[in-house]
Amino acid sequence: MGADDTGRIVFDGVVNGSRHVAPGRSSSSIDIVACTDAVFYIVGVVADRVVVRDCRNCRVVVGCCLGEVLVESCQLVTVSAVTRSLSIATSVSCTLFALCREPIAVQADCRNVAVGPFNAPFDGSDDIDAASLRYVVAGSTDASPTDVVRPVDPAEFIMAPVPIGHPPPSPFPLPDAYQQALSVRESRWRSLLARLNDPSVPRADLAQARAQADTQFRKWLEASGEITFLEALHQNRYRVVS
Repeated sequence: MGADDTGRIVFDGVVNGSRHVAPGRSSSSIDIVACTDAVFYIVGVVADRVVVRDCRNCRVVVGCCLGEVLVESCQLVTVSAVTRSLSIATSVSCTLFALCREPIAVQADCRNVAVGPFNAPFDGSDDIDAASLRYVVAGSTDASPTDVVRPVDPAEFIMAPVPIGHPPPSPFPLPDAYQQALSVRESRWRSLLARLNDPSVPRADLAQARAQADTQFRKWLEASGEITFLEALHQNRYRVVS
């Protein structure tokens, strides 16, 4: 990691690690370049831009960017951002969870980009209003628009809270379809937990329910990117920029 007197922070070549720009740490811009299997929590305010370039299998959370977030030449990257504008170019199989003032710009040279509402609540995010999902395809292509970008299926939408500080005191606002899908999933979890705590459930059924809970929790860890954070924390590969 490097930082200069202008407030620019660069994360270059991070592999199998996690980095956290702490609340209260303001920066002019942040560059995340050529990183693999890494997680970045940028909770401090970024005045100008955040650039994610040439990365693979990374998760990036941007709590507040007053300018723009740019994703370029990435694969299997997930970005959760609150920002004025967000664009992605020359990228494959990436997912953007965003709350933007402007429509998300997806360049036509992208493939299999999924777009969903912001999904990474943090302390203070309860002040954010719910927003409709807006995106545009920029440029020309012979590919079908759905090969370039699609909305995240509400049934596949997950919340991925930032494991820093305190959770927001109230539920995070979401578009109706996504909120309804989460409510259904939460109801199923409550039923499963009630079954696990019911002393009348036969031992064999209880073991099956525990296995089901373990499997679902593992899927959530992998889908949310939290497993990378936990592994980095366990192996002392977690760094805070304060």
